[in-house]
Amino acid sequence: MTKDIKHLIEDECLRSIAGCEGVLRARSLLKLKRYKEAVLAYEEDLDNVNGFEYESGYASALVENRELDKALMFLLSRISSKREVKDEYPYDLISVYFLYVMKFDRRLEFSDYFNNKIDGNFFKIKTSLLFSIFEYACETHDPIAVSCFESYLESAGDVDKRFYRLHISYLIDQDKDRSLYDLIYRKGVLYLDKSKDIALFSIVFKYISCVSYSRTQSLIQLSIDLFGLDRIKALKLNKSLITNDAVSANSERQSDLRFKRLLSYEYRNGEIGGFKLPYLISSKVNAYSIGGMLGVKSPLLYSNLKLQEIELSDNIVIKPADGNQSKGVFLVYSEDKIFDVSEGEFLKGYDVLLDRASAYRRENKYRDLWIVEKLLTHNKKMARDVKFYCFYGKVLLALESVREPGQVLRNWHDRSGEIVETGRYDNLGFASLGLSNDLFTQAENLSLNLPVPFMRIDFLVSDEAVYMGEFTPVPYGYWEFNAYHDRLLGYELYAARNRLLNDMISGKEFYYVKSLLKGIK
Repeated sequence: MTKDIKHLIEDECLRSIAGCEGVLRARSLLKLKRYKEAVLAYEEDLDNVNGFEYESGYASALVENRELDKALMFLLSRISSKREVKDEYPYDLISVYFLYVMKFDRRLEFSDYFNNKIDGNFFKIKTSLLFSIFEYACETHDPIAVSCFESYLESAGDVDKRFYRLHISYLIDQDKDRSLYDLIYRKGVLYLDKSKDIALFSIVFKYISCVSYSRTQSLIQLSIDLFGLDRIKALKLNKSLITNDAVSANSERQSDLRFKRLLSYEYRNGEIGGFKLPYLISSKVNAYSIGGMLGVKSPLLYSNLKLQEIELSDNIVIKPADGNQSKGVFLVYSEDKIFDVSEGEFLKGYDVLLDRASAYRRENKYRDLWIVEKLLTHNKKMARDVKFYCFYGKVLLALESVREPGQVLRNWHDRSGEIVETGRYDNLGFASLGLSNDLFTQAENLSLNLPVPFMRIDFLVSDEAVYMGEFTPVPYGYWEFNAYHDRLLGYELYAARNRLLNDMISGKEFYYVKSLLKGIK
């Protein structure tokens, strides 16, 4: 034995009982980072490796000697043996076990422990480590572990605020299609009532304000009661949704984040040679191509025909390639039943259709290029038109429209599917058939594959399937939203631009758009 080791263990040896020399020598070797020798010394005297200090030291020596499996097996065996001893549950050894499991990302061992060895006493582990274990459970999406902690949060009286934040963040991360919004809202309100944690309010608000108008209003009222308006205004939130109109109107910063201002800027950018991509991909044929690559059906039959080249027949739609606001769109049920969508009236005869189409082209300065599509129907009427206001992977609003002779019936929906008033259109409130969550998810998937911060994505819902409608970078009437939705949409447009920029810097390819636009200059 070297002199330096003798020096380190001299006092220990004087106090030790006979037979502990190997353990004492091992501890000294461990301090000197001579891990292989420490392991051998511990194993020479394994009977005396008893008590947390020695047991954790032996496990540490094994780990440092790259014998992690052996260390974990040792810890489990000692934990198991101590379970049999009344009032001597090995919380500290369990802590050491989990520290190594998490440090070396041993997911199988982590899951196995929760599947087979957890009982109520587990939560007596120190809070700091318990939080790390819960965090790891969320990262690894271990269902048993997460469920265990959820029960703990609901039943325990004194819970660290970080647990509540982590659980809500975990639920939000899992909610890819916004179907858990009601659960997240209810849990958020419950946890806010328990914790009075303003940081938790911030997390819930950022999520719920993009999903449900009614729940956002309830959350705002609750938060003002809990924290007061001044504390909430100090947060990095879309405060214009929280404060009253008078306060917001006096804030130059909030005015700058309004949708009608920001989208107007985007539009002017395109006109003066700025970011032209939204306009390149918004052509009807390009929208059909991108939608088709991402699994959305297209009603397209023919494209870029001159008006006189169209072979007129029953059950087709004729529309200008350059059109907007339904001008020049005709639904041909038969020669004697042709619906002019823009005027909302029926025509008779192909000659009348051709004359009306030519007039639209001259008045609106359209090119003589036309698209022919399959006529889609829903419940013996025109297919439902659903327009999603998408912000790079997030839908905030959807406009559902049903066209009937002489009128268009409309409903606005928030991301939860609930009907809301936005300040646009007066004839709201017809008997909506509802919008499925799958429709929102399809629109968000399309949006996430477009390298633009905002795009209105339109679908046509028929009896048989959902079809691609069109992309619209600057929807008509975007300046007509009420103050609340103008601020909500503006804030999310700004946030979407930042998310898009981060993804581009990280190297996201946007394969579908790039493959389509290779030939476009």
